[in-house]
Amino acid sequence: MSSNKRLVGLDFARFCAFVGMVLVNFRIVLTPEANQSAFVNFFEGKAAALFVVLAGVGLGLAFAKNKLSYTVILKRAAFLMILGLLNSLIFPADIIHYYAVYFAFGCWFLPLPKRGLILAIIVVVMVSFTGLLALNYDVGWDWKTLEYEGFWTPDGFIRNLFYNGWHPVFPWIAFLLYGMWLSKIDIVTHAQNLAVYGFVICAVLIVISGFISPILNEIETDLGLLTGVVPVPPTPFYVGVGISGATVAIGICELLFKLDWMKPLLRLMSKAGRISLTLYIAHIVIGMGMFEELGWIGALTENQSIIASLVFCVLSMLFATLWMRMHKAGPLELLMRKIAG
Repeated sequence: MSSNKRLVGLDFARFCAFVGMVLVNFRIVLTPEANQSAFVNFFEGKAAALFVVLAGVGLGLAFAKNKLSYTVILKRAAFLMILGLLNSLIFPADIIHYYAVYFAFGCWFLPLPKRGLILAIIVVVMVSFTGLLALNYDVGWDWKTLEYEGFWTPDGFIRNLFYNGWHPVFPWIAFLLYGMWLSKIDIVTHAQNLAVYGFVICAVLIVISGFISPILNEIETDLGLLTGVVPVPPTPFYVGVGISGATVAIGICELLFKLDWMKPLLRLMSKAGRISLTLYIAHIVIGMGMFEELGWIGALTENQSIIASLVFCVLSMLFATLWMRMHKAGPLELLMRKIAG
């Protein structure tokens, strides 16, 4: 299978990740916490993890083909940092400014072979878990309002960025490193193995976590949290489920492209995946902004928030289709290339 088809499969996976993030984020702002189901809660952080893994795949492929230099990567990281901090003024759970640091740190790991990347992932997870054990994860947080005190101060910003923010560098950079590892294998050829092995590992981790957490909760609640599969706090189990879940998603996306009758629809969705940065910002600025004007914030049922999410994703797909007829990248993607290369 050609490299172009491989990239289209990854673009489709990016759109799937975007849909997942919209579902989670819209549900959070539109539906009161008391009405949010545990089933949907499970998916929090998983779509975002897939996004970061795919960023690692794209970064690794581009670097291997000499399409990206260290200078360009660092310039784009600076662009993303500024964009993300501006977005944080509207949406505190922004992930873009974290991406900037993932990319900047990722430069150090791009030349590593596959074994080196696996070792780096293990070290990152161990450092993160050591931090959860040794430090106070609650510092800065008001868990009732989900507000972070001191975010715009030097100490608070660094602590949030690297340790206890929504998507802290430790351990989230492990997802980027895993994506780099994936970029070194033939994803198309191994798509079925990725889907199967990823599913098995994911299921095993969930079962083990579900067995251990209640036992530890009886000893001390905080111990149970350290074996959970939710993104806050980001435990080794969460990282494992995020990586294996992303592996399943990427494998399935590539397998679907082998079905001729599916290709027209998948290519349509893939166009939205190519402008995922633009659509991510749009779902916050336009989507959430519109909901606030309509008075829907915290006023809808979970089913209504899901419907609103799917409608927004369909409109995003239509916009991407029209936009990509005239341009090679999304509005923000073009701006980033113009400024940063």
